[in-house]
Amino acid sequence: MKLRSIDYIMIFSCALAAGLCYAGSNWSAPMFILSSSIGLVDSTRNKVLTGAIINGIFLALNVAVFVQNVR
Repeated sequence: MKLRSIDYIMIFSCALAAGLCYAGSNWSAPMFILSSSIGLVDSTRNKVLTGAIINGIFLALNVAVFVQNVR
């Protein structure tokens, strides 16, 4: 199985976000937002409905967490 360069970017940003989340940093939500946004665009571009739905759900969740942290 071959990974595309976009896959490496999404994996790196998710891993970084998970590390930031573990450390208790408020920067984890924006990193997850970045990863979900990239995944949503990629899934939409490649017409993968399940990927678009899953990334959309995670994007909405992380935007809500980000807004809650900003307030």
